[in-house]
Amino acid sequence: MNDDTMDTPAADAEAPAAEFASSQAMENAALAGAAAIQRLVAECNGLRTRVSLQEAELARLRGANEGVRRRFALLHQRYVELAKKILGQLEQFDGLIRETGQEALNEMGRQENGRHEEPMVLSQQAQDGNDVSPPKPNGRDMASIMAQAPRAPHR
Repeated sequence: MNDDTMDTPAADAEAPAAEFASSQAMENAALAGAAAIQRLVAECNGLRTRVSLQEAELARLRGANEGVRRRFALLHQRYVELAKKILGQLEQFDGLIRETGQEALNEMGRQENGRHEEPMVLSQQAQDGNDVSPPKPNGRDMASIMAQAPRAPHR
Protein backbone atom coordinates (compact mmCIF):
# COMPACT_ATOMS: atom_id res chain seq x y z
CA MET A 1 0.00 0.00 0.00
CA ASN A 2 1.10 3.35 -0.78
CA ASP A 3 1.39 6.04 1.86
CA ASP A 4 -0.11 8.61 -0.39
CA THR A 5 -3.34 6.79 -0.89
CA MET A 6 -3.86 6.05 2.71
CA ASP A 7 -5.91 8.40 4.83
CA THR A 8 -4.37 9.33 8.04
CA PRO A 9 -6.45 9.54 11.14
CA ALA A 10 -5.52 13.22 11.59
CA ALA A 11 -6.76 14.12 8.11
CA ASP A 12 -9.97 12.26 8.81
CA ALA A 13 -10.47 14.32 11.98
CA GLU A 14 -9.88 17.65 10.21
CA ALA A 15 -12.39 16.97 7.43
CA PRO A 16 -15.49 16.83 9.66
CA ALA A 17 -14.33 19.89 11.63
CA ALA A 18 -13.80 21.92 8.45
CA GLU A 19 -17.08 20.64 7.10
CA PHE A 20 -18.78 21.62 10.38
CA ALA A 21 -17.21 25.10 10.35
CA SER A 22 -18.21 25.51 6.72
CA SER A 23 -21.72 24.29 7.50
CA GLN A 24 -21.96 26.64 10.50
CA ALA A 25 -20.79 29.62 8.41
CA MET A 26 -23.26 28.71 5.70
CA GLU A 27 -26.08 28.46 8.25
CA ASN A 28 -25.12 31.85 9.76
CA ALA A 29 -25.03 33.41 6.32
CA ALA A 30 -28.45 31.93 5.50
CA LEU A 31 -29.89 33.24 8.76
CA ALA A 32 -28.39 36.70 8.15
CA GLY A 33 -29.79 36.67 4.61
CA ALA A 34 -33.24 35.65 5.87
CA ALA A 35 -33.16 38.43 8.48
CA ALA A 36 -32.14 40.94 5.78
CA ILE A 37 -34.99 39.75 3.56
CA GLN A 38 -37.44 40.11 6.47
CA ARG A 39 -36.22 43.69 7.09
CA LEU A 40 -36.58 44.51 3.39
CA VAL A 41 -40.11 43.03 3.29
CA ALA A 42 -41.09 45.00 6.41
CA GLU A 43 -39.62 48.21 4.94
CA CYS A 44 -41.42 47.56 1.64
CA ASN A 45 -44.72 47.02 3.49
CA GLY A 46 -44.16 50.24 5.46
CA LEU A 47 -43.49 52.14 2.24
CA ARG A 48 -46.63 50.67 0.64
CA THR A 49 -48.69 51.78 3.63
CA ARG A 50 -47.15 55.24 3.48
CA VAL A 51 -47.84 55.50 -0.26
CA SER A 52 -51.48 54.48 0.21
CA LEU A 53 -51.91 57.08 2.98
CA GLN A 54 -50.33 59.76 0.81
CA GLU A 55 -52.53 58.79 -2.16
CA ALA A 56 -55.62 59.09 0.05
CA GLU A 57 -54.43 62.50 1.29
CA LEU A 58 -53.75 63.58 -2.30
CA ALA A 59 -57.25 62.54 -3.37
CA ARG A 60 -58.74 64.47 -0.42
CA LEU A 61 -56.70 67.58 -1.25
CA ARG A 62 -57.66 67.37 -4.93
CA GLY A 63 -61.32 67.24 -3.95
CA ALA A 64 -60.91 70.24 -1.64
CA ASN A 65 -58.98 72.07 -4.36
CA GLU A 66 -61.76 71.43 -6.85
CA GLY A 67 -64.34 72.74 -4.37
CA VAL A 68 -62.32 75.91 -3.80
CA ARG A 69 -61.84 76.32 -7.55
CA ARG A 70 -65.63 76.06 -8.11
CA ARG A 71 -66.26 78.64 -5.38
CA PHE A 72 -63.75 81.06 -6.92
CA ALA A 73 -65.30 80.58 -10.35
CA LEU A 74 -68.75 81.30 -8.89
CA LEU A 75 -67.46 84.38 -7.05
CA HIS A 76 -65.76 85.57 -10.23
CA GLN A 77 -68.99 85.15 -12.18
CA ARG A 78 -70.98 87.03 -9.53
CA TYR A 79 -68.48 89.90 -9.45
CA VAL A 80 -68.53 90.17 -13.24
CA GLU A 81 -72.36 90.26 -13.19
CA LEU A 82 -72.31 92.86 -10.41
CA ALA A 83 -69.77 94.98 -12.28
CA LYS A 84 -71.90 94.82 -15.44
CA LYS A 85 -74.99 95.82 -13.46
CA ILE A 86 -73.20 98.73 -11.80
CA LEU A 87 -71.74 99.83 -15.14
CA GLY A 88 -75.21 99.76 -16.68
CA GLN A 89 -76.60 101.83 -13.83
CA LEU A 90 -73.73 104.31 -14.12
CA GLU A 91 -74.30 104.60 -17.87
CA GLN A 92 -78.02 105.15 -17.26
CA PHE A 93 -77.23 107.76 -14.60
CA ASP A 94 -74.75 109.46 -16.91
CA GLY A 95 -77.32 109.52 -19.71
CA LEU A 96 -79.96 111.01 -17.42
CA ILE A 97 -77.52 113.66 -16.17
CA ARG A 98 -76.56 114.56 -19.75
CA GLU A 99 -80.20 114.64 -20.79
CA THR A 100 -81.14 116.80 -17.81
CA GLY A 101 -78.24 119.12 -18.49
CA GLN A 102 -79.19 119.38 -22.14
CA GLU A 103 -82.83 120.08 -21.23
CA ALA A 104 -81.67 122.71 -18.75
CA LEU A 105 -79.49 124.34 -21.40
CA ASN A 106 -82.38 124.28 -23.87
CA GLU A 107 -84.70 125.79 -21.25
CA MET A 108 -82.14 128.41 -20.43
CA GLY A 109 -81.71 129.18 -24.13
CA ARG A 110 -85.47 129.68 -24.53
CA GLN A 111 -85.59 131.91 -21.49
CA GLU A 112 -82.46 133.79 -22.59
CA ASN A 113 -84.38 135.13 -25.54
CA GLY A 114 -86.67 136.99 -23.14
CA ARG A 115 -84.17 137.92 -20.38
CA HIS A 116 -80.58 138.72 -21.11
CA GLU A 117 -79.78 140.62 -17.96
CA GLU A 118 -81.08 138.29 -15.23
CA PRO A 119 -78.23 136.21 -13.64
CA MET A 120 -78.56 132.53 -12.70
CA VAL A 121 -79.14 132.14 -8.97
CA LEU A 122 -78.28 128.99 -7.05
CA SER A 123 -80.67 129.83 -4.23
CA GLN A 124 -82.62 132.90 -3.27
CA GLN A 125 -82.29 134.32 0.22
CA ALA A 126 -85.27 135.90 1.96
CA GLN A 127 -85.10 139.67 1.78
CA ASP A 128 -85.97 140.22 5.40
CA GLY A 129 -85.52 137.92 8.36
CA ASN A 130 -89.29 137.62 9.01
CA ASP A 131 -90.22 136.00 5.68
CA VAL A 132 -89.68 132.25 5.92
CA SER A 133 -91.53 131.27 2.75
CA PRO A 134 -89.51 129.34 0.19
CA PRO A 135 -88.09 131.38 -2.69
CA LYS A 136 -90.11 131.57 -5.87
CA PRO A 137 -88.34 129.89 -8.78
CA ASN A 138 -87.54 132.13 -11.71
CA GLY A 139 -86.72 129.24 -14.04
CA ARG A 140 -83.01 130.00 -13.89
CA ASP A 141 -81.99 128.75 -10.45
CA MET A 142 -80.58 125.23 -10.08
CA ALA A 143 -83.31 124.08 -7.69
CA SER A 144 -86.06 124.80 -10.21
CA ILE A 145 -84.04 123.24 -13.03
CA MET A 146 -83.48 120.08 -11.04
CA ALA A 147 -87.12 120.03 -9.90
CA GLN A 148 -88.21 120.02 -13.54
CA ALA A 149 -85.79 117.24 -14.49
CA PRO A 150 -87.31 113.78 -15.08
CA ARG A 151 -86.55 111.25 -12.39
CA ALA A 152 -85.00 107.86 -13.11
CA PRO A 153 -87.28 104.94 -12.24
CA HIS A 154 -86.33 103.06 -9.09
CA ARG A 155 -85.63 99.34 -9.41
